Amino acid sequence: MGKLIQITNKHYIIVDYSPIKQNDWCIYNTGEIIQYFVELNTDNLRKITHSTPTGGFSAMLEVGVRELSLSNVQEAIQSYSVEKMAINEYPFALGGIGNSENDKKEHWIKGFKAHENLVKDKLFTTSDLEKAMECVYNWMIPASGGLYVPKPRPETLEELKKRYIQSLIPTEWEVKEITPEGKITLA
Repeated sequence: MGKLIQITNKHYIIVDYSPIKQNDWCIYNTGEIIQYFVELNTDNLRKITHSTPTGGFSAMLEVGVRELSLSNVQEAIQSYSVEKMAINEYPFALGGIGNSENDKKEHWIKGFKAHENLVKDKLFTTSDLEKAMECVYNWMIPASGGLYVPKPRPETLEELKKRYIQSLIPTEWEVKEITPEGKITLA
């Protein structure tokens, strides 16, 4: 069907390779978003078919880009909705959380346990990854004859850590289906 792409924390788009026409919104392979006005080579462009609301979004709607709900996108990526879990798992909280310290403690523990259950399959912590990268960085420094392939070469270890950790976080997902109600199923 297409590909879901994260532009920012709150802006996601779905693109496909359908034919691009005058006024369509598109994204270059570089990530730049444009509205297609002039005859360009479209080899490096993908047509934007859906978008979460963002600046300039009303212009996108005018030419047929369909709206994506941010909560539907987050639910598709995470495989759960925090809002739905709160309603389904803890309906008593809808009437208001008790004011006693014990009530607050009980709600905090339930929330923490729910979080633990959601992330139980995560194998490494950020700290673990940082330590592993320090070893790799020290082994691959140019003075030792090692080769660092990605360009540009990070100037500092902190920059290297951030780049590699960020590279582990997906920003694109294959879309299997979008229902008329806007529910997204990822492949």
